[in-house]
Amino acid sequence: MKKVLIMMAFALMSIAANAFEFDGIDLNGNVVDISKKVAQKGYVFDPETGRLTGNCAGIQLYISMEYDKVTEPGKLGRFIVDIPMNNPSAVQIVASTFAVIYHSLPSKADSKEFLVSNDGTVASVQAISNGVRLVYTTPYYQK
Repeated sequence: MKKVLIMMAFALMSIAANAFEFDGIDLNGNVVDISKKVAQKGYVFDPETGRLTGNCAGIQLYISMEYDKVTEPGKLGRFIVDIPMNNPSAVQIVASTFAVIYHSLPSKADSKEFLVSNDGTVASVQAISNGVRLVYTTPYYQK
């Protein structure tokens, strides 16, 4: 439970200043700048998982960025954060916290959806086999 509370505090801190910001990095910028800033924060590529990995607020995170299916070249389509957690209620706890901060959207079968900024960025909270996945989908994402 303590780990869930720490993760929630991290989530609140990372989104409080700007609706689409991660660890102080504005994710509405161009992909080159975002990638450099993520690397400066200490996230490195993990060949075993094929994702970036790093530690934020004492929690090991795994990050993926989708920038190939976008309506505007050089922009970020999706920013995906995997948070390993053992608590079976983790998704519900994260979704409940997001519901306090953001406007809830109709949820899908496998995720809870939230409008996180005025530009149309949507965050979804999903269960994964070993924790919680946060998927931030920008208005640049091409479905």
